[in-house]
Amino acid sequence: MPDSPPTLAQYCTALRQDPWAWQQVARRSRVMSEFRSVLARRGHLEQPPGHRPERWHGQPLALRALVTCGFARVYEISRSTFPGSTRCEAYEADADLTTMQDLAVDLLSTVAAVTAPMPGIVLTAKARGVSVHAAVGGVLGTTVTPDTSRETLQRLAVEQGIVVDEAASVAELVYAVYEQRVVPVTHAPQLYTDFPTNAFPLARTCAHDERLAQRWTLVAAGGEIAAATAEEPDPATIQQRMRTPDGDAEWWSVLAGMPPAAGITVHLDHLMTTPVSRIGGTTDESTQDDPECDGNSH
Repeated sequence: MPDSPPTLAQYCTALRQDPWAWQQVARRSRVMSEFRSVLARRGHLEQPPGHRPERWHGQPLALRALVTCGFARVYEISRSTFPGSTRCEAYEADADLTTMQDLAVDLLSTVAAVTAPMPGIVLTAKARGVSVHAAVGGVLGTTVTPDTSRETLQRLAVEQGIVVDEAASVAELVYAVYEQRVVPVTHAPQLYTDFPTNAFPLARTCAHDERLAQRWTLVAAGGEIAAATAEEPDPATIQQRMRTPDGDAEWWSVLAGMPPAAGITVHLDHLMTTPVSRIGGTTDESTQDDPECDGNSH
């Protein structure tokens, strides 16, 4: 997995002694500026994190609520003092995973231009993904599908030395293997698709299997570069998946009537330190014929 963000002392030492660290500060600023230009050109409005209603502070549903209120395209860039913690999150109404992949192409191409001669990833607009179950099966040495039993997954995970909770669900086991064994060994850029719905309760389900979520991740150099999700618009469905009580009725009423939408998160700092590569036509048989479940849907 990628290293943890440095301490304040480590960061200051790097800035004093390492010219590359200085260059990264300048590049990071330019990339954030270019991201804003791309998003503005596409009609997105920036929502500063500190300007969100206080009762929603820190909640992942905040930008969804803005889309529900009629802002068709919104985004925010969350910043930290240290590298490793900067991310851009954007939402768009009437969008799907194809829209998010097209947006990713625009955003990532700016990084390649800004970071030269240390270019970033080149993502092709027609790139297709490998299902997360296929990837998990690859590291476990067997075929893994949504029908694989919890007992089998837990046994295989334990045999591989993967840390899992004894009470973990099938979705949690699949995601644990993905995080601990798939992501760290993914060096060349790769799209992963078809994540378990129970692991992502805010995502729409795939047309061919409601156990799978309409979500893709872009992984390279042992870490996630970006992740996109087609959002579930029904708050009642979200509540049921999250197993939450009604709670604040006003909160859930804000989300009622949300249009079809999709969102993307880009981790800027990891992206900027990833070597150049190109994602081509890798295709997983489980998703290639289902346009609503991969990054090439229409």
